[in-house]
Amino acid sequence: MGVRFTRHGKTAYLVVATDDGRFIAARLSMYPSLLAAKPSQRGHWKIIGLGDGITWPDLDLDLSTSGIIEGRPDTSRSPTGSSVASSVARWMFSTGAAPKGKGSRRAPLKKDLPERR
Repeated sequence: MGVRFTRHGKTAYLVVATDDGRFIAARLSMYPSLLAAKPSQRGHWKIIGLGDGITWPDLDLDLSTSGIIEGRPDTSRSPTGSSVASSVARWMFSTGAAPKGKGSRRAPLKKDLPERR
């Protein structure tokens, strides 16, 4: 089993070569951690178990072989290393899709909480 990264046109791919001679290619954009990583970090990978997955220790990233085959994206973090939830929140605020006004829900700030006696 082997891993390599390639580009076709403007699109970058993760390519996994299986022991039985098959190649599985997935768009690198499905794996934000790998997309944002330096080539040296991408190149430092290890096989997990008997080919059950691939780990990138420098990135703290594990991908299952079945997940790559099924086309499941990595949702563990965004390219900046923050959580998917905070990425969605940033997107919502940048597009104006975030709730506004009196009816909007937000967690109370420390100054909003009553003092304890």
